[in-house]
Amino acid sequence: MNRFISLLAIASCTGQSESILNIESGEFEGNRIPILSNTVMAWNDEMTFNAGYQRREDPAFELVASESQFDVQRDLLSLDGAEFLDVVHRFRFGDGLHLRINQSQTLIKGDELQLDSNEGSDRWQLAFKLGAEGLDSDTELDDPRRGFRLPGQITAKLRITELARNPDNRITELEAELEVKVDRCAPSEHNRGEGEAYRPGVFVARLKLKPMSERLAEHNLKLLLGLSPLPLPDNNGFEFPGFTRNCRNNPRPPID
Repeated sequence: MNRFISLLAIASCTGQSESILNIESGEFEGNRIPILSNTVMAWNDEMTFNAGYQRREDPAFELVASESQFDVQRDLLSLDGAEFLDVVHRFRFGDGLHLRINQSQTLIKGDELQLDSNEGSDRWQLAFKLGAEGLDSDTELDDPRRGFRLPGQITAKLRITELARNPDNRITELEAELEVKVDRCAPSEHNRGEGEAYRPGVFVARLKLKPMSERLAEHNLKLLLGLSPLPLPDNNGFEFPGFTRNCRNNPRPPID
């Protein structure tokens, strides 16, 4: 990567979120730079629903960053139809990132988490997608794989640079540096050739995250994905194109 472009998060587009993601460098094939700073949500995942709310024995810390723009402190069901559909449209067809750190009560400043999507990790999961690209009106032939850029093989590193907790050991602020690299999947019986489906690349981002309400974050996230806003007993991953399993091995972060 010879081209490095600094992008500043625009405060007016973050929907009153106190969490920030700044992409500092990197790009993907085709001069694509992920747009992940428009809306950033972070929360402590402390509860699960299994025939009633129950506190998790091992809480997690989650982040969702999206090209879509909306107020993270507002229930999306309160939007009018057109505004709601605009938010959902950009979320589903735009760029997106979701990461989850398990056993977050043991996380400390200086921790460096590594991820290889060929192997997966019990400590943390990451899902990333480049959004759809529009089709020119004069295009005669279209490769359907252009609709979404599959993530391919992901290697990632998350380094915790600052971490604050309250007396209950709940994370109140987290700063980190995230590096994500995407390569083409190796040929296999399941992969006959990537063609237009993959765009290799890399980006480095700095995160400054302040958790919001877990209930509101997960409620809105399920609405954005077209899932039920009610608590569900199963773990719902990002079940739409672009958040598929990376090279068939890396599990998606759950939404529960």
